[in-house]
Amino acid sequence: MFSKELQELDHNTVIYMIDELQDQLDEAKGQLDKANATISEKDAAISMKDDTIADLQLKIKALESRLSK
Repeated sequence: MFSKELQELDHNTVIYMIDELQDQLDEAKGQLDKANATISEKDAAISMKDDTIADLQLKIKALESRLSK
């Protein structure tokens, strides 16, 4: 009887530990999702700035060409 009670306690402890680890994993996944969203937003902003830079470089070349004529 004592052995069965200890076995049940051990089983419950394992279940509890698994639940705690799952909670930690879920929290880590949530943080990772937030970080990935932030990175995606920043990548989009960088891409827009790259496009702006490319447009400005074309305008500069056009102006330089006009000035050299």
